[in-house]
Amino acid sequence: MRKELKGIGATGGVGLGTAYWVDFRLVFPPRHIPAPQAEREVERFERAISLAQKEFGTLTRDRRRIGAEAGELVDFEKWILEDRALNNTVAERIKKERLSAFWAYWEETEKTSKALEASQNSYIHDRSSDLRGVVRHVLNLLSPEASRPPAMPERAVLTARHLSPLDLFRYPAERLCGIVLAEGGTTSHLVLCAASLGLPVAVIGEQIEQIEGGDTLFVDGNTGEVVVSPGETERRSYLKFLAERARKQKERAVWAKREGKTKDGKRVWVLANLQTIEEWEEAKKSGAEGVGLFRSEFLAAGASGFPLPETQKEAYADLLSKISPLEVTVRAFDFGAEKVLGQEREENPALGLRGVRLLLQYPAILKSQLSALSEAAPEGRLKVMLPMVGSLEEFQAARKIFSGVKKKIPLGIMVELPSSAILATEFARAADFLSIGTNDLIQYTLGVDRSNPKVADYYEPFHPSVLRLLAGIAAAGKKFKKPVSVCGQMAALPWGILVFAGMGITELSVPVSALVETKKTLAQVDSKKAARTVKKLLSFSTAQEVKRELKRAFPGGSR
Repeated sequence: MRKELKGIGATGGVGLGTAYWVDFRLVFPPRHIPAPQAEREVERFERAISLAQKEFGTLTRDRRRIGAEAGELVDFEKWILEDRALNNTVAERIKKERLSAFWAYWEETEKTSKALEASQNSYIHDRSSDLRGVVRHVLNLLSPEASRPPAMPERAVLTARHLSPLDLFRYPAERLCGIVLAEGGTTSHLVLCAASLGLPVAVIGEQIEQIEGGDTLFVDGNTGEVVVSPGETERRSYLKFLAERARKQKERAVWAKREGKTKDGKRVWVLANLQTIEEWEEAKKSGAEGVGLFRSEFLAAGASGFPLPETQKEAYADLLSKISPLEVTVRAFDFGAEKVLGQEREENPALGLRGVRLLLQYPAILKSQLSALSEAAPEGRLKVMLPMVGSLEEFQAARKIFSGVKKKIPLGIMVELPSSAILATEFARAADFLSIGTNDLIQYTLGVDRSNPKVADYYEPFHPSVLRLLAGIAAAGKKFKKPVSVCGQMAALPWGILVFAGMGITELSVPVSALVETKKTLAQVDSKKAARTVKKLLSFSTAQEVKRELKRAFPGGSR
């Protein structure tokens, strides 16, 4: 019987397939086991980890299909499953405390989950939910009574109350055509991953109980509509969508080969933001002209402490050799105090001990990383930038440490605090380059926590105060002939691209998924007209005036 269920669309596109219910309820076994069973329980735990690792191997082979931007989650799963320290601790607790493998693994990983949750670094904080996805899968393998899912249909619409990114990646991408959820935000990590796979997502609340496994579903990720037993109208809509998607894929391939240029021919390098080395393959296919931000935190995102210098060197050498002869900018570790000190999360972590402040308090960490980067530098073209620099004294102290490494490498800063933006002239004189981190710069300038929905509307990239700071940074770079790049989300916004082109910024570093669209938008922008528009924008005193002028100057764009 036909049913029309109205919900919220979380991604674009439409899908047509068979409902496949995903249920992750776990069966909790007794906490303790008889002493004679301890050795067998350790063996059972090791088999479960081994099986999970084999399943991870399937995910690794699927990397290109799941998308580079989401591929970091697979790397994290690999790290957790191969964490010897964690696995050895679990085995010891099974033997000494006669804990079941289920409980020992759950308790140990929960410690790590809470530590990750305590981090003010968004990349590390987000790994907490990803870790729990890995843990849930291993616990399911350790639960003898856990239900095994039915056979998956050829064209499946995953139907679940809740789904994590790692849950999604366990299914063959080529057999998925949509996702229907009871709960979940439209900006969740799962939605990002689904978008990387081109899957429509609809969130329909308790209406999901009206869907049974095996039902034929039409899912509209734009409107949030889900139709059970769809008719000819929905089928035609789906075929139209497939044709349009094929056209866009061809267009994407053409744009990926083009240089980043404005309409009047001004060169603007379009670079990629990377979280892992493996993302480069997809970035390269999408036309990346280098790497403007490599987040080195992934090397130490787990529970076993910081990687050894040799491990770091190998990772950086691999990164540089793969991307050579293009340039790579690596950001030094951007951690909070809980990562180094094992402390509870600070009361106000955004204003606490983090970034370069922490690295200077624990210089051995910075020395180790800079030494590894220096030794890897011959493999390619490398630049290094320091996070959260707020004063010239901080930069000078870090520069002094940097002077002790073997190979001289360009050293710059991320301009993401109002203090460094105001002192942009001084920093442009002292540093080798500047990179604007717009996400934090906007947040700190406006006093807005962008992750807090209660004040999210106050997070305004085109606020006059933000634009004046950005213009000052760009002007400082020009004055001292130092490169200035942008690596925040604003760099991928159409209006943001116009503003930066008008300010004379020649490097935009964006997520892999935004590379082609950024090039397309640049090609619509006349840099000379953009400069005149920016001059006018800087005279305004309200965001409404700014956006009104942007809409007039660039009607084809939007924020």
